[in-house]
Amino acid sequence: MLLNGISVVCEQFPNGECKMKEPSSFNHYGNVIEFKYENDGDLIKLFFLKEWLDNKYFSSGHSNQRTVLIVDYMPYSRMDRYIQGDVFTLRYICTFINNLKFDQIIVIDPHSHKTLKMLDRAVEIVPIYKWLPNILKTNSFNPKKDIIVFPDEGAGDRYRLPNEYKDYKVCVFEKNRDAQTGKILGIKLKRGEVPTNSKCLIIDDLCSKGGTFTGVAKILKEKGADKIFLAVSHCEETIFQGSLLKPDSLISKIYTSTSMMGKIKNHPKIVYKEISLCL
Repeated sequence: MLLNGISVVCEQFPNGECKMKEPSSFNHYGNVIEFKYENDGDLIKLFFLKEWLDNKYFSSGHSNQRTVLIVDYMPYSRMDRYIQGDVFTLRYICTFINNLKFDQIIVIDPHSHKTLKMLDRAVEIVPIYKWLPNILKTNSFNPKKDIIVFPDEGAGDRYRLPNEYKDYKVCVFEKNRDAQTGKILGIKLKRGEVPTNSKCLIIDDLCSKGGTFTGVAKILKEKGADKIFLAVSHCEETIFQGSLLKPDSLISKIYTSTSMMGKIKNHPKIVYKEISLCL
């Protein structure tokens, strides 16, 4: 967690409790917290820091100053609805954050559209739009024959391509997933065509082990695609357990941020992009 770009130092008592050091980066005229979730303990650290800031403002006579929260990845976004037998945890996390009373909340590409509806004074920033020109130029994409790919209707609805990319062909896939287990039961091309020897850029918000993208890439190759690239705003460390990074993977490069990486691991196929530059 960062306060005005500087790491907040947290130690640990023998029983596991958090011992937070007073940050030296406090600004009397307003502060920005960048929150990176790795485990539930980070939520209590966020609570401690916001309470400390509020008290610091008050004691310094600047109690009306702004505090902005940047959420690198919104935790519990997968549990964004009521499913029989499970708790709707995203709602409660949003309530927790709302109770901290930030003046503005900036969420980096929220996995669920419900996030912004349940958070107070929240806006989203989608880094894919900032990354897109560089990714397409670096890989010599040609709008006359190369395509933008969305792995499902959700991604197709989420990412509205800017006008400068309107000449690119678009493919949208459809996947059938078991709501209880999360297992993908099937993937098929719903609309669009794949020109022979075309380059393909798959765009989505989140990658775990990458089963969806492996399935999409297989179909793209069968239909004649040449090189396939992937751009995702968030990527879990579990990508190193899946098939996307294996030598025989059909995906050439993966562009992502470190928003969900606890320990950043380098890999020839992964290109890490900055999300701070998108703010």
